[in-house]
Amino acid sequence: MASSATAPPLIPHHLSTRAAALPDFFTTSRPIKVVVGGESTAKPFHIHEALLGWKENEEGVVSLPSCDPEEFAQFASFLYTGQVQVSQGTRENPGSHRLAKAWLLGTWLSSTTYQDLVLDALVYNIIGSGCDIFPTGLHTLVYSQTAGDCGMRRLLVDAAVFGWPAKKLAAMSQDHEGDDFKADVAKVYAGQKEQKNTRKQRKRAAPFHFDTCQYHEHGEKPCYKTFFEKL
Repeated sequence: MASSATAPPLIPHHLSTRAAALPDFFTTSRPIKVVVGGESTAKPFHIHEALLGWKENEEGVVSLPSCDPEEFAQFASFLYTGQVQVSQGTRENPGSHRLAKAWLLGTWLSSTTYQDLVLDALVYNIIGSGCDIFPTGLHTLVYSQTAGDCGMRRLLVDAAVFGWPAKKLAAMSQDHEGDDFKADVAKVYAGQKEQKNTRKQRKRAAPFHFDTCQYHEHGEKPCYKTFFEKL
């Protein structure tokens, strides 16, 4: 939610999945009811079936009791606009945790396009707010709710390897038993350490400054950004 009455700014046009014109699902698809949240927080949403591709029950209702209504509202907005709204970031609070939670919701809802758009918004919002490193608490949130290899994990590992002080990285390399994040950081940092770059040089070489597609979940499918290359 925005902290003021002014609507939060949309992220740049290239961080979008649709042009202004919407498809004709308004006349070819019926809306279904999606109830989000537990009994005390439940909120109904009505979304056209063609956008979701989900199977509702006989009453025409999809129930998502473990979802947060506010987080789902952003996902619902994305389905119709192809955009993700983000609060104006600051150096102290770039809004990164909210976006990380949105990415995790995309995992749960199996929407890789939403995940990719949100990840790009996360990178843009942190860098655009004047920060040169990612908030350290993000990896705790993401690693606790993901497993194995995924784009958001790789992004946060690179954010640490290319942005954190060498002493901190060296300490993590020596003591990472039982900690997946530290182990992943140690593995990537081992290759960077051989180059003997300064911290400033590492920050400038961070892969996410040049290409975020390597962290996307679309696999062999075209990235959402390729659509705008054809306009």
